[in-house]
Amino acid sequence: MANGDEVMTAVRDSYVNGLLNLTLSARKHDVPESTARRWKLDAKAAGDCWDLARAAARKATGPAGEFTEMFIQELSLEVSSALEALKEKGDDMPLAERAKVLKQLKDMYTSVIDLAGCNARFEFG
Repeated sequence: MANGDEVMTAVRDSYVNGLLNLTLSARKHDVPESTARRWKLDAKAAGDCWDLARAAARKATGPAGEFTEMFIQELSLEVSSALEALKEKGDDMPLAERAKVLKQLKDMYTSVIDLAGCNARFEFG
């Protein structure tokens, strides 16, 4: 559904970069608010946290700000992928090693977010 993807991208852009709240972003693009909320939740589950991107966009100005936003989005996707890989390993990885990796991911993610000046925190799950 290419048109749906285009509209979803436009809603995301209005929310993240236009700094409209989700209700207004949905209205602007003639989408039910419930659909916009579902897109936002689905994106987060896939590693694209609209709120994190929005926080970065609020702090961002010029090329440095664009880099910060891109870096945080990429980092979020990488952390999500790493968590999925840990889930796939299951019982093949000792619990102490899994805990160590999770702590390292959390520390790295939190440090980057703090350096960027965002008010987001690492969430498990």
